[in-house]
Amino acid sequence: MENKECAKAFLKYAFTGDGSVGFYIGKARYGFRFDRSVRIACEHPSLRKEYYLLLKNLGFRPCMHKNCVSLRGIANLEKFENEIGFVENVKISGNGLWSGFTKSNLLRFCIKSFSYRPSLLGNSKREIHENLVKIFRTLEFG
Repeated sequence: MENKECAKAFLKYAFTGDGSVGFYIGKARYGFRFDRSVRIACEHPSLRKEYYLLLKNLGFRPCMHKNCVSLRGIANLEKFENEIGFVENVKISGNGLWSGFTKSNLLRFCIKSFSYRPSLLGNSKREIHENLVKIFRTLEFG
């Protein structure tokens, strides 16, 4: 915890291995909303608390949940990208909406997406997602 550069390097590999970047399209009273986060999964309560404290000591505003520690909001996400990030070219696996994209690129897209409004991208979750993927693919990292 005393060597900030070592802590950042440790977190880069921890988040790359056990972490994820999430960009979710959720339903809201007024239509749809975007939920963006970086999180690290951790079932062990003591280790989860250490991740939380380490992020806090580095100037982040983390949230601790039952099985993970997360970072939300543009300030946290920009700080994470600039100071920690993910190992480049590590792809998102599984069957989710963003499968096959790299974690680093999805994080960059999450940050850029704060200028997008779901209501301008479609009337359904599927339509919004399709338009987001089109935008994502046109950006320099897509």
